[in-house]
Amino acid sequence: QGENKVSDTGMGRYAGAQAKVLEKVTREGGVISIFDERWNARSLNEAEFEPGEKVVIRKNENLIMFVEKEK
Repeated sequence: QGENKVSDTGMGRYAGAQAKVLEKVTREGGVISIFDERWNARSLNEAEFEPGEKVVIRKNENLIMFVEKEK
């Protein structure tokens, strides 16, 4: 049962999911919305995302979602 710790914590459902930018997201910070929840976010690279843009969550660390442009 303990093979997949990410799913056990519920965080696994976020990886690969699409989110909407609520407050501009940069490498330093920002805010996204996913599943009607607000999350702090950061860009995985130099990209910046404006409110309303769609992004994809690639990973999370300490309750911060790391996102990149939707392909």
